[in-house]
Amino acid sequence: MKVEEITYDAKTGRPFLSQNDLEQLAYEFLEEFYSDVRDDAGQTPKPIGHCLQNPGKAPVDEVLIYLHETRGVAIGKEDLSGHPRHGVRAGIIFSRNTIYFNQQVLAEHGPVFRFAAAHEIAHWHLHRHKPLYLNDRTEPAKQIDDGDKELQPWSPGARKLVSTSDWIEFQANVFAAALLMPRPMVKRIVVEKQDRLGLSPARRGPIYVDKQPCNQHAFFQILSTLQDTFGVSKTCARIRLQRINILHEDP
Repeated sequence: MKVEEITYDAKTGRPFLSQNDLEQLAYEFLEEFYSDVRDDAGQTPKPIGHCLQNPGKAPVDEVLIYLHETRGVAIGKEDLSGHPRHGVRAGIIFSRNTIYFNQQVLAEHGPVFRFAAAHEIAHWHLHRHKPLYLNDRTEPAKQIDDGDKELQPWSPGARKLVSTSDWIEFQANVFAAALLMPRPMVKRIVVEKQDRLGLSPARRGPIYVDKQPCNQHAFFQILSTLQDTFGVSKTCARIRLQRINILHEDP
């Protein structure tokens, strides 16, 4: 799926996108980024399959620079001391074509920054094309301000998606997770780690977690590998495994 093929709710401007749609849009975005960057460097663009199969940290810093240089997106720090909503960490200002972060997120520049950056990139890529009317407001949103509630991956079924805000934050989170941890990369790393842990070929791929210490140990070893490889939190890695239906945990 391409951005041009998205359909929208006529009343709210919310895109109609499934999880598979969001993953495909994230991969298309990565393909465009890698292709343009390699063209500028005089290199032969690699197919997206190569980029998605070879593990590594998604270059969110370079993506932000790319958006600034090629799409005119301003990237910067905002003084949020006087913001009416406490705890805003990042956001997008549609009227100024700006993605912003607060000082704390910029200074951390680790998993928190990486997920926040991917989340705001998702808002820019998905939600700027039509006026958005959030939560029954009569005027279109000029910006989206995201705090801890929005900048956390959601476990499947953890929240009911009722309002327009619920839906667009869900979309940004799924897109961000796919950008940071593409499904083919995750599956490859899981199988390789299971191989190193001595699991038989028949047991590789899915992850089954129960109360057995050996299974819990193997699971946390896999989580640590995903965390180190992709530069994300363990929570983010765990929820990604749930969303792509690899992780199966006993209640």
